Amino acid sequence: MWASEKPSEFDNADSVLLISCWHELFDGYTPDSFQPRLHNVASLVEELVQIAQWWQREPKASVNVKPLKAELAASIKSERDILLRIPTYHSRCLALLEAKSPAAIIAGGRIIIGQRKSYWRAFRRIALEAIANLQSNKKQDAVTSMRRLATFAFQHGKEDDDVWEPFSKDPTKSPIELFREMSCLANGLAKDFQCTLTVLGDKRIMNSTVRAMGHQVLSPRALSDEYASSIDGTNEKPTHVCVEVKAASIRAAVAKARDELELAIGFASLYRNPAELRLHTTAHVVADGYKRTFLQSEQAFRRLHPRARAKSDIKEAIKMTAGKVDHRILAAVRQLALASASTDNRTRFINLWSSLETLAGAHEGENAMERVRELVVPLVISRHVHRTTRYMTILTQRFGEHIGSHDYGSGFRPSKSGRLRLDDMLVTLSSKCKDPKIEELLQFADHPLLRYRLFDVWKLFHDPKYLRERLMQSRERLGWQLARIYRARNLLVHEGREVSHIVPLLDNLQNYLSMLVQRLIHETKRKSHD
Repeated sequence: MWASEKPSEFDNADSVLLISCWHELFDGYTPDSFQPRLHNVASLVEELVQIAQWWQREPKASVNVKPLKAELAASIKSERDILLRIPTYHSRCLALLEAKSPAAIIAGGRIIIGQRKSYWRAFRRIALEAIANLQSNKKQDAVTSMRRLATFAFQHGKEDDDVWEPFSKDPTKSPIELFREMSCLANGLAKDFQCTLTVLGDKRIMNSTVRAMGHQVLSPRALSDEYASSIDGTNEKPTHVCVEVKAASIRAAVAKARDELELAIGFASLYRNPAELRLHTTAHVVADGYKRTFLQSEQAFRRLHPRARAKSDIKEAIKMTAGKVDHRILAAVRQLALASASTDNRTRFINLWSSLETLAGAHEGENAMERVRELVVPLVISRHVHRTTRYMTILTQRFGEHIGSHDYGSGFRPSKSGRLRLDDMLVTLSSKCKDPKIEELLQFADHPLLRYRLFDVWKLFHDPKYLRERLMQSRERLGWQLARIYRARNLLVHEGREVSHIVPLLDNLQNYLSMLVQRLIHETKRKSHD
């Protein structure tokens, strides 16, 4: 959670709220419940049209239409405030839900896609109104608008390098000024990038091949010091190549450049059959004076923290393999290792999904998708309260360290280290209205985003009916996301097409699989001790 180094700047609470919220949305360790949604109404319409086109080519693809329409219907309901500003767009979206044939979906969807600018303008007007009304204590509308803006950025392949690092982070600016700056950073306008990548292997073959594709071969002296040091230690004679591309984000630029060179490597391997040719995992990116050495294997949006007891957990897991262990668990761990060792998103994606299918093999279901859903959804949803409580605990403790205070309130037992206990946080967040525990915690949380988050989670946890409703919604969204991952896998395997949002799907997939494998190992160890 972002916090200004100058405590006096908390006085400008509305600006601090927006800056902190923007940071949270693109921080790699933010739980997915607080991350931007991958899709909105406009992008779901585009995806539905793509599925309808697939349906025309392959009748079996029709099974993908129903869940996608259900997701679109839910999104129309949640974005009703935007759609009411554009009634024609709204009515056409509702009509699209009733379309029965692929031709009708494609025809209706293309008309809606042509009106996407009106959707953006309606969103922007509502967002500016919400931010202008921050002083009237309507934080929910402003935070919702920020999340929606981040969704637009997400869809353009933006991440922290594109929207957080260049951001001014100036709490003395007005909320409106900050939002306009964020909007500019989030837009999908393409710009020119120069990407330097290195091919390891037979230098003579690659020099002529990449030149034939119109790319420039660089001498080692032309490399930046940072990039040169990142590729030191390779025994092969490398070929350094500069690829110029147009893209909306740094990651998209690197992906396009890698695609170009992977094609060159493929042709060279096909006709010359040389020793192994491969791309180095790093790239140097230059755009508008911006320079950065970029690690391709770095996950984009969700990075998994190492376990607190990692060494002992590893030893216990190894010890467990000496006993009776379901062979599917061990096979899934091996496939996870293959995925982790690869720097190619497509290879990782297929291996991670194969690992999920392996674990789901014993579950009931008419097809692989149903078996995976029956395995993954209950586990992920059952961990929702724990993950949310843990996140609130981490945010609160970090803020306490930032201001040098551990006076969290009467709901927390004293600790010499100042560390908060998760069970204390859960009891506090589920306490009754006007209970001293939650009131004192909110009083301690003198940071606009932290106080908002704690209060929002308290509203959820202390009301069982509301919590159940939210969990059911999360369950439904998770099912849709798994279906989207499965569609992406099938398009990759059967048609050789990579979806534009493969990186966030890959991060979701790795998150679900890691959670699942760790839980299965834990249950296996527990049973062996019974």
